[in-house]
Amino acid sequence: NVYGVAGCHGWHDQGETKLKPALADKVEGRDTTFWPDADCATNPNVASASIGALDAIKAAGGRAFLGAVPDLGDGHTGVDDLISEHGVKAFHTAARHSIDSLEVQQLRASLAP
Repeated sequence: NVYGVAGCHGWHDQGETKLKPALADKVEGRDTTFWPDADCATNPNVASASIGALDAIKAAGGRAFLGAVPDLGDGHTGVDDLISEHGVKAFHTAARHSIDSLEVQQLRASLAP
């Protein structure tokens, strides 16, 4: 199943750090991948939202993964752009990193003061 959220913070209500209830019910016991736009590593707002989503997925009982959308040239490529430009196979072959992966640890460290 695929669930879209509006913007990088669409997974939670304002002021909350847990998943919206409608999403929390879907992730328990499942592999769940959060797919931010390609600027995740360079935009602190997107990076912070992504780490928050991964932590919230894990807290809700899901196995959290971070999807890596390749930049198609504008710096803000989203998964919808990737599929539109290169087809669903590009989506299925895009990298996914577990919450404990080096890539996610580095992203988390980039947010530290």
